[in-house]
Amino acid sequence: KEAEDFFSVQKKQIEEEYRLKIFNLQMQLESLKLRAEARDKLKEEMEDLILERDERLVALEEHKQNYINEKMRAYKAEM
Repeated sequence: KEAEDFFSVQKKQIEEEYRLKIFNLQMQLESLKLRAEARDKLKEEMEDLILERDERLVALEEHKQNYINEKMRAYKAEM
């Protein structure tokens, strides 16, 4: 429970950090006045942001699993 609470807060912070950036890029992409090259550049920037966010979320999940595993090892060692 302790780990879930801590890592849930961390996950929300990461998601929130990227939410507005990605939303802004989506809004720019919907603009009808963009040239193809500008649109492609924005798409690439948005894809890079999404990939970066997802990589951070995966790393956080791995960290959470390692934390839980370590706690379980310590608990089993005490028994």
